[in-house]
Amino acid sequence: MSRVNRYWGDRPAAETAATEAVDVLEKVGDDAALASGLSNQSQLHALAGQADAAVTAGERAVVLARATGSTGVLSHALNNVGYALWDRGDPRGRRLLEESLSVARDAGELLDEGMAYAERHARWEENAPAMMRRPALVVLGLVRARRGLPGADIEIRPA
Repeated sequence: MSRVNRYWGDRPAAETAATEAVDVLEKVGDDAALASGLSNQSQLHALAGQADAAVTAGERAVVLARATGSTGVLSHALNNVGYALWDRGDPRGRRLLEESLSVARDAGELLDEGMAYAERHARWEENAPAMMRRPALVVLGLVRARRGLPGADIEIRPA
C-alpha cells in the first residue's frame, strides 16, 4: 500500500503504512519480510531527503537481507542507503550503489529483462503518473544511448 500512496503523492499515508508494516513485521519473526519492510521505509526516507533516517532503516535492512539471503531486498536496501549517502555528499554512497548493482546482476535481476517485460505487458508511457513517467523515460533514453540502441531521443512532452 505504501508504494501506491507514495507514487500518487500521499506521502503521509505511505509513511504511516511503512511504519505500521515494520512494527508488525518486528513482532512476526520473519527477518526476510522485516528486511523488505525496512528497505521500503528507507526508500521513503531517501526520496524525502531524510538521509539519516534512510541510512538507519536501510542499514538494518542490509544486515537482515544478508543474513536471510534475500538478494533482491539486499540490492534494494543497498541502493537506498547508497542513494541517501550520495545525496548528502558522502563518498561511501557510490560504493554502496555499485554493490547494489553487482548484487542485482549476480542475482539475475537484469535491466534488460525488466524492460522487455514492461514493453510487452504495460503501456507505462501513457498510463503512469507524470512524476513517474518522466524519470522513467530519461532512464530509458540513457540506457538506449549508452547501448547504441534506437529510440534514445525520446521526447518528453508536458503533462
